[in-house]
Amino acid sequence: MKVFLDTNISIDFLSKRPPFTQESVQLFQLSENGEIQLFTSTPILATAHYVLKKFVFDTELRQTLSDITEILTVVDDTASALETA
Repeated sequence: MKVFLDTNISIDFLSKRPPFTQESVQLFQLSENGEIQLFTSTPILATAHYVLKKFVFDTELRQTLSDITEILTVVDDTASALETA
């Protein structure tokens, strides 16, 4: 199954933000177990960074974002990709 993570789920996972912390963690666990594939886009990661940098040290946040890109796939969000879809 393919699952696209939006900004809110990404922020829930990265910040352990209630009330959906457990559900967001479960998505990443399912992905690590090979049960689902996670996808997101560059603007979603950029927005998550923008929101969370107010609460987390920038170097730590950048490392965390880098780490999760090894678990999920960042999809192409260009105009040509939209036309193809």
